[in-house]
This record gives sequence, C-alpha cells and structure tokens, in this order.
Amino acid sequence: MMKPNKQGFTLIEALMSVAIMAIGFAGVYAIVGVSNKVLMDTVDKQKLGYQTSEIMETLYSDKANLLTYHGRDLSNCTTITPSPTGTDTDQIDYLKSWCKKVEGEIGQKKSGDSRLIRVVKQKVGAKDVYLVSIDINGKSNKKSVYMTRLFYVKE
Repeated sequence: MMKPNKQGFTLIEALMSVAIMAIGFAGVYAIVGVSNKVLMDTVDKQKLGYQTSEIMETLYSDKANLLTYHGRDLSNCTTITPSPTGTDTDQIDYLKSWCKKVEGEIGQKKSGDSRLIRVVKQKVGAKDVYLVSIDINGKSNKKSVYMTRLFYVKE
C-alpha cells in the first residue's frame, strides 16, 4: 500500500493565510487613513499660521493706525465696514482680504470659532506700547492659531 502524498497546503490552510493577510492589510489601510488626516490637519494649521503672520506683518507696517484694527472680527466679510469718518479705507481693504483668505482656509465661522484682532495701547515710561493679539480658530477649534506681539511706536 502506498502512503498518501502529504506535501502542499490544504484548502483550509490557504483560506486562513488569506484571512490573516486581509486583517493585516486592513490595519495598514487604517493607519494610512489616520496619517493622511493628521497630515492634512497639520497643513491646514500651518496655512493659518502663515495667514496670522501675514496679518501681523501688515499691522507692523501700519503702526500709525494700529488702534483702528482693535476689536475687528474676521468672521463675516460682509460685516466689515469703514468707520463713520471713512478714513480707514486701506485698513478695511486689508481686513476684507484677510477675512476672505481665512474663510478660504477654514470655511465659514461656526459657533465657538473665533477670528479676532485685539490691540491694547499702554504707556511704558515715555513710550507707547501696543500689545497686538490675533486669535484665529475654526473647524470646531481643531485648527487654532494664537499670536501676540508687542509693538513700540515712536510718536
């Protein structure tokens, strides 16, 4: 009597190895998805950082009019209007431009989001000091940038 040939895999063994490989590939696919989301969030936050830096640099170049930016909200571009004197047309153009850029990066403002510019003037000795802070956050506070700088102004 001949012995049966026991070389090779049975159908059950082959199916088990395919199932184990499928579980492994599903895990890798999930990790790639999470990594992609984290990368996109980081890119969005970096773009907001660039927007905030651009706003801060423009404010630095317009030191004479810093107080006209105080309390300005970049949440709704249509509500940005000039002061009653109408002397702040350049500043309004800047604000509308920033508002559109921020809106393009993180979308329309939702409840809990903040897009504010604050300017506080104080005297330090004989010099005027302006504390400028910009707070931009969106997408339910997942993307948030807060920047503060001190400006010394000679008058």
